[in-house]
Amino acid sequence: MKSALWPFLPPSLRTRCELANFRDSTLLFVADSPLWAARLRHASPQILHAARQRCKIPATKLRVRVVPKPGAEDRTVCSRRLSDAAREHLRRAAETIADEELAKQLKDLAERE
Repeated sequence: MKSALWPFLPPSLRTRCELANFRDSTLLFVADSPLWAARLRHASPQILHAARQRCKIPATKLRVRVVPKPGAEDRTVCSRRLSDAAREHLRRAAETIADEELAKQLKDLAERE
């Protein structure tokens, strides 16, 4: 059944999603990120139509679960160096804030490398 639906998935989804199960007239797909899950849900009317008409799979619903691929690393935040102007703005903002904790955090941020 998995290979039967393969040609009817949008090409961009073929490497990011796969059919995991079919039970109680529901196709269960697994996507490797929320982005691809949303795209799969968006394409669900076409996928269900193809399942019923071309593959003779009596599916009426499509569900999607997000399961990151094993070994997939979390996105790392790209750290950028603050410009001198940005540092100065943070220092000035810290001087005008009454909340001592927030002012301290802004000063610390301004001093980071």
